[in-house]
Amino acid sequence: MAGQSLHDEEKRLASLRQRIERATILPENRRLLLEFDALCAAEGLSPSRRVKLLGHLAVFAAEYFTTPFREATPEQVWAAVAAREARPLAPWTRHGYKV
Repeated sequence: MAGQSLHDEEKRLASLRQRIERATILPENRRLLLEFDALCAAEGLSPSRRVKLLGHLAVFAAEYFTTPFREATPEQVWAAVAAREARPLAPWTRHGYKV
């Protein structure tokens, strides 16, 4: 992002991880989100990309999944995507949640 330093992005990532720790997300899903972030870091993804991915997944975990991710059916996942799509979001925001 223009004008933002890597340090700023690392602070945003740390803040997001703390919000996930406090969020009303199933403990198993919380653990998976944080493990996913560690995997993304090991793969070399930038902090800004990790913020985007982790932030979107946290929204789905908090708002749409009352069961563990591992037990979610394809129908539940599509229903969550459809529910997010129905929200009044900008087109590129919708796109970001789906990729």
